[in-house]
Order: sequence, then C-alpha cells, then structure tokens
Amino acid sequence: MRFKDKTVIVTGAARGLAETTARLLAAEGANLVAADINLARLNDVVGSINQAGAGKATAVEVDVTSKSMIQNMVDVAVRKHGRVDAIVNIGAGYAPYRGLVETSEEEWERIIDSNLKSIFLCCQAVLPVMLDQRYGRIVNISSLAARTYSHFLGAHYAAAKAGVLGLTRHIAHEYGPRGICANAVCPTAFYGERLSEIMTPEKEQALINAIPLRRIPTAEDIAPAIAFLASDDAVFVSGVSLDVNGAQVTS
Repeated sequence: MRFKDKTVIVTGAARGLAETTARLLAAEGANLVAADINLARLNDVVGSINQAGAGKATAVEVDVTSKSMIQNMVDVAVRKHGRVDAIVNIGAGYAPYRGLVETSEEEWERIIDSNLKSIFLCCQAVLPVMLDQRYGRIVNISSLAARTYSHFLGAHYAAAKAGVLGLTRHIAHEYGPRGICANAVCPTAFYGERLSEIMTPEKEQALINAIPLRRIPTAEDIAPAIAFLASDDAVFVSGVSLDVNGAQVTS
C-alpha cells in the first residue's frame, strides 16, 4: 500500500487516464481528492472507489482553467486530510486536428489554457502546502506530441504539452532544495473515449505500425508509471519526462 495515509489530488478524474490513475492510487490506500468539471460523472467514480473500500475518495468540481476553483480543490484536501502529498495533473482539453493556418486564435488560447495554464495554476496552488511540509510529488501529464508533433490534435496541443515539460523541469530545479519532486509523463495515444472520437481504422493501423510493441496501449498500461512517480519509490527521481510509448520515440 504505497499510498497509505498519503493525500493525492488527481484532476480530470471523471474519465480516461485520470480515472484509471485515481482508481489505482485509491486501491493502494490513498486519501484521494478527485477533481473534474463533470461532477455527476465524477460522483459515480468516487462512489465506486469508496465502495471498493481501500482508499477514501472525495469529489470536487473543478474547471482546471479557474484559479478560484483550483484553490478550493487544494483547500478541500487540506481541510479534510491536513496535507497534500502528491498531485497528478491530467485534466485537459482538446480539439479535432486542423492545420496551423486553419487554427483560430480562440481555439489556440483554449487549448493552451486547458493543457498548460491549467497545470501552472494547479502547481501554483498546491506548492505552498508542499513547501510548508518540505515534501511533495508533482506529476504532470504531457504527451508524445511534446517530443515529436501531434498526430491527432494539432500544433496548439503539441506546443502546450511541450510547455508542460519546460514547466516541470523548472519546478524540479526551483523547489527541489525544499523537498519537492516534479516529473512529467509522456504517453503515446491510448485507447479510450478521446481516441475513439478522432480515430479512423486507417489511423489506428498507422499508429500500431509506428509503435515497435505493435499495439496501442490502454490507460491501464500508463497509470502505473504515473503512480510510480507519485510514490516514494521515485524518491530520487525529479525533473524527468518519462516516455510511455512502446519505443515509439526513444531519444
């Protein structure tokens, strides 16, 4: 039970990779604060986690582009559990692929805000608590797109996810002397609701052919890497971007 008596915040926890990660952390004993803008669906996830009976979960409605809602999320965690040991920043937005020339300024700002500004705001809100503790684990979800380009979601998504890597490295260097470890995870595309909305059979086969392991992963393949970085198993790991892509990109 790596997360027994640990308080962990997971954003975007109503579905997809964040839901899978939240369930894994709770199964390992975490006091989970699960956040999402879709409160009805989040309540179902949290109810299921609590019924399973390992860790305890609390649902908090959060738009990850709202500073006040993010601060409330952190305040709820501290009021309920007295501390925040780790935060996993997964909540994000996306749009169907279109070329850079066809991308509107409004869409650019929306994708940058939901994928990069959101992580800045979450880290800014939680860091004072972690600095007081002289302990904290920050795990930011980036993407293979940050290391290459976006196959499915466009230039704004690739730019935002590359920014996540720079932000993560900066946090690791600035706050490492005060007990904070910050890392990023760069998954390839994986099976789930988001991929099903944009995938065609031709794109699916092309992606499989591009991955040396010759399959598209699931969220269950990626969540253990996130849990590792959020845990004390990664006690001396900080400032890294961990690729989870089946050797699709190796340098």
